[in-house]
Amino acid sequence: MTRRFAALGCVLLLVTAGCAGIGGQTTTAPPQTTADTTESTTTKATPKTESAEQLAPGVTAGDVEDPEALADAHRDALDSGFVKQTTAGWTNESTTRTWNQTFAVENESVWQLTTTGENEPIAFDVTNGTLDSYAGGEYALWQIRNDTAGNTTYGVRSITVDGARLPIPPDQFFENNNYQILYERGLVYSLASNVDSVDALDGSEGAIELSGTAADPPTAFTQSSEVEFTMTVTEDGLATVIDLTHESGDGTVESTITFDTDVTDPVEQPDWYETALNETGLNGATTGDTDAQGSRPSRPV
Repeated sequence: MTRRFAALGCVLLLVTAGCAGIGGQTTTAPPQTTADTTESTTTKATPKTESAEQLAPGVTAGDVEDPEALADAHRDALDSGFVKQTTAGWTNESTTRTWNQTFAVENESVWQLTTTGENEPIAFDVTNGTLDSYAGGEYALWQIRNDTAGNTTYGVRSITVDGARLPIPPDQFFENNNYQILYERGLVYSLASNVDSVDALDGSEGAIELSGTAADPPTAFTQSSEVEFTMTVTEDGLATVIDLTHESGDGTVESTITFDTDVTDPVEQPDWYETALNETGLNGATTGDTDAQGSRPSRPV
């Protein structure tokens, strides 16, 4: 069944604010300044070797000599659109909690962010269900499916102006809520600054694998002081696969992040789009009472 969310206020400021996520911490997205802070404290002092063969920006056969160059190259590779997949799970001898997210971006006005949790918070008190946000250029709409309660709700990201709720333009919402953090430039920088080995991958022309152990990288996975990682990087600097593992309480958190830039039209209009327009009054009716509000990308911890 469907129903309108009324008077939500700004409850979605953090999507899952106040909920314990994978690893036991509050599911709060770290601020964008994390990457800058990390760079100021972990930059390697090793001078760049002019004669060393560059396997990727800032990377030689023996080391990552310029983590910032690699992080910048990764970020630049995403400018033409991409699809990012994140899977995370916390397990021990008796329990499994999972969290999955797909982030598809054509540009800052056309994007879709879908988060699904099983025994893991995704929004409000929903721990089994899906939060789906879609921006098609004009509106940033959302759908929450609560699998436990068996209901679905809809809304539009909006703001109150002179007593009326007005939809927030998708690009403004994207910028104000710091979705750039999901490009993972800061994470790539932090991991590249803590590489123990550089290996060429057989059968993958130009691809290399970086591995090591990082202390408190700028991700939501900061419950542990140490995170073991491997990161696959193309010769252009795109981090295509990032695997992270750390201990949390009496369990283990394992996550994988992938980036795919070899995509055409990465964002497709979801099948619930017209229903959301009807439920929020955006199909020609007044938008003065539309619900929903700003949120930031939910991430497990």
